[in-house]
Amino acid sequence: MPVLVMVVAYLAAFILYLWGCVTVLVWIAVPACYLFGVGGPLLGAGLAVTLTGRVLAGHEDRPGSPVLVGPADTGDRGWPTYCAIQVYRDLQAADRWTVRVVYRLWTWSYERTFARYGVRTLWAWPLLLPVLVLLLAVTLGAAAGTLLTALAAALLTLLALALGLVTAGTLRAADRLWQRVFHAAASCPRPGCYHVTRLPAYRCPGCDRLHRDLRPGRLGVLWRHCACGTTLPTTVLRATRRLEPVCQRCDSPLHGDAALATDVRIPVFGAPRAGKTRFIMAGIVGLSARPGSRFAPADPESDRAYAEYEATIGGGASTAQTGKALPAAVTLRVAGGRRTALLHVFDAAGERFTERAQNEELAYLDHARGLVFVLDPFAIPEVRARLRGTAAAGGSASGGGGASGGSASGGPAGSASHDPDESYHVTVRRLRDYGVDLRRQRLAFVLSKADLLLAGPAGAGLPVAGSDAIRSWLLDAGLDNLLLAASRDFADVRYFLVSSMAADPDGEVAASAPLDWLLAAEPVPTGGAT
Repeated sequence: MPVLVMVVAYLAAFILYLWGCVTVLVWIAVPACYLFGVGGPLLGAGLAVTLTGRVLAGHEDRPGSPVLVGPADTGDRGWPTYCAIQVYRDLQAADRWTVRVVYRLWTWSYERTFARYGVRTLWAWPLLLPVLVLLLAVTLGAAAGTLLTALAAALLTLLALALGLVTAGTLRAADRLWQRVFHAAASCPRPGCYHVTRLPAYRCPGCDRLHRDLRPGRLGVLWRHCACGTTLPTTVLRATRRLEPVCQRCDSPLHGDAALATDVRIPVFGAPRAGKTRFIMAGIVGLSARPGSRFAPADPESDRAYAEYEATIGGGASTAQTGKALPAAVTLRVAGGRRTALLHVFDAAGERFTERAQNEELAYLDHARGLVFVLDPFAIPEVRARLRGTAAAGGSASGGGGASGGSASGGPAGSASHDPDESYHVTVRRLRDYGVDLRRQRLAFVLSKADLLLAGPAGAGLPVAGSDAIRSWLLDAGLDNLLLAASRDFADVRYFLVSSMAADPDGEVAASAPLDWLLAAEPVPTGGAT
C-alpha cells in the first residue's frame, strides 16, 4: 500500500510538472520566444552598429584597440588618410568588440544556469528556451549588423577612394602637364650629383623631415599632415611655392622654384684652351647686361661666379685655366611675367672631353636639350698652315724671326692643340653610351676667338654672321668630316662666330648669341635674337 501511494504521488507530481511546463510554454515561453526572435536580431544589429560607431568616434574597450595607423606605417613620415588604412583597422576593432560582448552574454547566461545548478537546470527547460532563443537571435543579429556595417563602410570607403583617386589623378596630371608644357624639372647643380627629376623632395618647416613623394595619394589628396603635425600642401605646383625643395639623391637644397620653373641645362664642351670658360663668362654677362634684362644669378654661388665673370670681362683680364674638379652649375633665374625659368650652364675642364674615361662623371650631359661645342679656330690644321705660311713669308721678307707671341704649331699663344674632332667625338660617344637621343637635341657650334681670327690673314673671307656662311668657311678649312658628323648626330646645328673679349650682347660676334638661340627653343622669354 505505501508503494502504491508513492507511485500515485510521483505520478501526480509528474502530471503537475507537465501541466506547469505546458502552462509556462504556452503563456510565457512561446510569446517570449516570438518576442525575442523578432527583437533579438534588432538588438544584436543595434549592438554591432553602436560599437562600430563608438570605435569610429574614438572610444575603445581596451588600450591599444584599434591599432592606430601612423607615420611609422608609411614611406614618408606622414599621417595617412582615413580611408587609406585606418578604416580597415577600425572595422576590425569594432568586430572584435562585438564578438567579445556577445561572448560575454553567452558566458554570463551559462554561469547563472548550468555552471551554478548543473543538470538540474534542465528541469526549467521551458524557461531556458526563451533565453536560448534570445542568445541565438542576438548573435545572429550582431553578425548581420556587423556584415551590414562592413558593407556600408566598404561602400562609403569605395566612394571616398574613387573620389580621392579621381582628384589625386587630376592633380598629378596637372603637375605633369605643367612640367611637360613648360619643360619644368628640378636640377641639382652640385658637383658630382647633377640629378634631374620632376619630383624633388621637400623639407617640412616644422621638423626638417624630408618628404620624398609629396604628390596626392594615401597620405593626403589636397593636404598632408607630417608626423610632427605640420600641414603640408600636396602637388609640385603648390609645394614648390611654400616649401624648400631638396635633391632626391644628395639631399642638397635646390633652387626655390625647382620643378616649377622652366629648367634649361646647357653644357659647354670642347678641347682644352678652346675658349669655353671665356665664352661662358662673356655669354652670361652679355645676357644679364642687355637693357631690360630679366636674367639674374639664382643663388649665392652663382652670384659670386657672376661677379667674377663681370670683373674679368669688364676689366679685360685674362682667364684662368679651368680646374679639373667637377664643375658646379652657374645658374641664372629668368623672370617672365608670373613664370620663371632657370638656366644652368656647365663648364668642365677641356681635359675631360679628350678621353672617354674622363667624362664618365659628367652626368649633366645626359639631361640637356641643347649643347654648345666650342672650337678654337687655331686648332684647325688648315688655319695653322696659313699662319705658318704667313709667318714664313714675313720672316723671309724681314730677314728672320717668326711671328712673335705665336705657338710652335703656328697658332697664337694659348691656342688649343688637340685635334678638333677628338673632343667632339669623345663626348658624342659618351652621350650615345648613356642612351641619349641626340636627334632630339640642338647643337650650337661656336667658333671662338673671333677677335684674333679676324685680325689676321687666317680669317680672310670669314663672314662674321650667318650660320651657313660660317659653315662654308669651316668646310673650306677642311672640317668636312666634323661638320658632317654634327649634322648627322643632332636634330639642329647652328654655327656662330664668337668673340669673348667683351660682353656686348648686340655685337655681331656676341658670345650671348649661341645661348639666345638655344633658349629660343625653350618656353623662356629671353628678349634676344632667334
